[in-house]
Amino acid sequence: MLVDSCWAPQPRQKLSDAQFGCLAQELSRHRHTPTLMMAHHPVTRESAVTNAAGPTFVLNTADANRLQELMADVPGILMMHAGHTATMWFAAKCFKYEKLPQLDSNQQPFD
Repeated sequence: MLVDSCWAPQPRQKLSDAQFGCLAQELSRHRHTPTLMMAHHPVTRESAVTNAAGPTFVLNTADANRLQELMADVPGILMMHAGHTATMWFAAKCFKYEKLPQLDSNQQPFD
């Protein structure tokens, strides 16, 4: 499911009430269907400090919270992918993440 968070003519990282209504309706109809969500702007607080474009590039806080609350009630959502980041909804509760070392062309860790 694609989420359009761009508002022309200038970049505004937001979603309209109409978009939220449409999302809520579609997600409620397909609660248990495996679903991949995609958006241009990152939607998590973590992404605000880890994405290449910085904290002003993420979806605004109110809409991000509203979207995450909507998604939390839908067990079929497997992943939310956004520009420059990917957050695994289901894995966040199950796996411990570790930062992997960067490897050189010979697959050896950089010092």
